[in-house]
Order: sequence, then C-alpha cells, then structure tokens
Amino acid sequence: MFFVKTDARSTQYDINTNVVYNKKYRGGVSYRVDDAIVFLAGILLKNGLDIGVAYDISVSDIKKPSLEFMAAYHFISARK
Repeated sequence: MFFVKTDARSTQYDINTNVVYNKKYRGGVSYRVDDAIVFLAGILLKNGLDIGVAYDISVSDIKKPSLEFMAAYHFISARK
C-alpha cells in the first residue's frame, strides 16, 4: 500500500506491507519517508474483537520510539 497525506503545505508518504495468516493473524512493516519504520502485529479474535500493536522506530531527528495499541470491533454479517 502506498499512502499520501497532505495539508497543502507539507506532504507525508507511507509505504506499507502486511501479511495475513489464516484470516486471523497479521504482521507487517511500514516506512514513513524520512520519519519512521513501523512494525505491526495483530489478531482477529472469534468474538469480532480485533487487537493490534505498532512499534515506531524514528529515523528522523526526534529519535524517540513509540508504542501504539489498537482495538476495533468487526460486525459479522449474517451472510458468510
């Protein structure tokens, strides 16, 4: 995936790749140009809860890593 963000004054580019295993587990790597390398992991639980984590390693002058957590709920359709 290639993602472009802009506020009309500056632009930021992200390049991402993700791998999904068994429609349940996922992992990936993202590169935010001139800013950070991000490692991602997540799992989709049977009850529809999707949880994940991302670890950013800065390559910019800030040099401060960050850890981010994510939670989402997937409404399962009656049609399968």
